[in-house]
Amino acid sequence: MPEAAAPGGNSGVTAQILRLAVPAFGALIAQPLLVLVDTAMLGHLGVAELAGATIAATLITTTVGLMVFLAYSATSKIARLYGAGKPREALQAGLDATALAALIGCGAVLLLGTSGNWLLSLFTALNSETGIFAAEYFFTALWGVPAMLLCYAFAGTERGLQNTVTPLIVTVFGATVNAALNWIFMFHLGLGVFGSALGTTLAEWLMALLFCAKLYSRSRILNFSWQISLAGIASSVSSGSWLFLRTLSLRIAILLTMWAATVHSPTVTASLAVINAVFMLLSYALDALAIAAQALIGKAFGAGDTAQVRQLTRQLLRLAATLGAALGLLLALSSGVLPQLFGAGTNLNATLTPALLVLALAQPLCGAVFALDGVLIGAGDHRYLALTGVLNLLCFAPPLLILASAATKLSPQLYLGFLVAAFMLLYMASRFTTLFWRSSGATLSFFR
Repeated sequence: MPEAAAPGGNSGVTAQILRLAVPAFGALIAQPLLVLVDTAMLGHLGVAELAGATIAATLITTTVGLMVFLAYSATSKIARLYGAGKPREALQAGLDATALAALIGCGAVLLLGTSGNWLLSLFTALNSETGIFAAEYFFTALWGVPAMLLCYAFAGTERGLQNTVTPLIVTVFGATVNAALNWIFMFHLGLGVFGSALGTTLAEWLMALLFCAKLYSRSRILNFSWQISLAGIASSVSSGSWLFLRTLSLRIAILLTMWAATVHSPTVTASLAVINAVFMLLSYALDALAIAAQALIGKAFGAGDTAQVRQLTRQLLRLAATLGAALGLLLALSSGVLPQLFGAGTNLNATLTPALLVLALAQPLCGAVFALDGVLIGAGDHRYLALTGVLNLLCFAPPLLILASAATKLSPQLYLGFLVAAFMLLYMASRFTTLFWRSSGATLSFFR
């Protein structure tokens, strides 16, 4: 029997969303803040140490980032089972997702370990000072990759069970321990770059163990036996592969935009790096709503509550657009001074400000895209997201290539503005179109 829509109308739905979104935001923002602290510590070691560790960390975090589907697919599947009143099956799905994460993690260590020198050589000479530090960091930190993938699966399990507080607690605790270990290893024990990688790796495994303890406590309550299901793993692979393709298309779009910046000049490249940093910071707030959408929509779908699905989707869109507008206004008001926080000179200031204004104007659209993406992930429509992700990329790439071919004819200020506008008005708008069409179409019927 479908549930009625949330009591209290929109206010009740908003409370449900914020109950999940606020802790999710805290967990999302904790990790990048830790990276800033770690970067500051590495900076005190020297330029070569910082450069080498940055190259190595970028390769590892890119690999881990592509595996975020482990969290997303677990969240949606577990939420649907939980909403259907099947807590044991939901926990089994979480265990299967964890097993898949462990398998992929082991494979990633093997792949990165055998190809590490080649990957590092693409960015720096291996016999240079920077290259030596990069290898030192890389071949230590790669042992933390399985732990991070396990954390993805564990966090997705908790989110699917409508709990974003535990991921927040574990992430903040892990980040704090990481900072403390790095300080001790790097400066008190004199381990330098190796100490930074070692501290990070140990903290990642500690987080994975804490998540595992939480999952174990849930299994004790339900008298649940830890038996991995091969069919469940296969199901996770099936849904996860589509989400991997979705994530890959997003990464390619971002990389293409960065490539287009390098075609013009170092000024545009540096300016786009600042734009990306600002965009990522804003995205954490919007992504928190997307995580709430995955969990709540999945639960409502599992319960067969179409009225709740419609109400949640409408309110998620309102909140996301409103939050996007607020973030956009804040960004617009600070666009004149924000470049100075990144140490930008006069030339970069002049180049950045108009592009920041374009980014600010696009934030309501970005909010809607994040929300609808979370809705469709929660609904389990992963294949559609993957295929339209490729379509969105095909809509974006040709105009971007045309723009890049005219790079030398445009000033840095104008070219950067066009780049940001192309990403927001072509790529993000294309994503919104396909997402909105699906969410309002006959398949999901969210707005009927």
